Amino acid sequence: MKTILLIDDNAELVELIAVHLEEQGYNVLTALNGAEGLEKLKEVEVDLIILDIKMPDMDGLEFYNRISTPHGRSKYPVLVLTVREDLREAFKDIDADGFMNKPFEIKDLLKEVKRIIKTRWVGGVVFLVDIKDREETEKIKGTLEKERFKVIVIEGIAMFREKAAACRPDFVAMEYMQDDMKGENFIRKVKGILPGGVPVIVYSCSGFDYEQKSLSSGADLYVGEPEDGEAIVTAIRQFQIEEKEMRRDRE
Repeated sequence: MKTILLIDDNAELVELIAVHLEEQGYNVLTALNGAEGLEKLKEVEVDLIILDIKMPDMDGLEFYNRISTPHGRSKYPVLVLTVREDLREAFKDIDADGFMNKPFEIKDLLKEVKRIIKTRWVGGVVFLVDIKDREETEKIKGTLEKERFKVIVIEGIAMFREKAAACRPDFVAMEYMQDDMKGENFIRKVKGILPGGVPVIVYSCSGFDYEQKSLSSGADLYVGEPEDGEAIVTAIRQFQIEEKEMRRDRE
């Protein structure tokens, strides 16, 4: 059963939405402001937060910032409710999973809730090319998943071909040192397999510097030794921010 946290200072609206969500089989927790919402999050892990903007004590913007990672992404899927269209501007640089203007039809809210819960991995798909079950690999994977990326760990070029045929990644993060071929050759193979526009980020836990070889082989970025994976998350988020800015300029 999926759990939803509903935060809105309109008690009647909260009760109405909660009834309809429960009829759909969701477990619903409610709060009348952001401060109460934070307390609820200490009690249980949630699958979605439905969040009003304008509330007393702690509004939606402050609440969102309090549940976000250092990279600006909420740790949970969030559906924002707003009375005024111009309040969307306040969220233009924030990766909320959805927006709904008040008033709205309950059927539209339920449809949006279903869509967001289904698309859990808002960050996108990352192919992590490294040795499975290695401590460093698990740290990188865990850091990426906290940012809500879907991570597929891949060993070797044959497995890479197989996974790429079934699922197009949004990013590739790879250890330069590969078992089946030299790192620079692996990078060239990866760039040849993938369609254009998929950034390839290279790192190395070996302690050696492979920046020159990585970039000359077609990698988009070399981050060195990633430690806990933060450098990789930072790199990916920068790619995403630049892409968003380009889309905005085109509009």
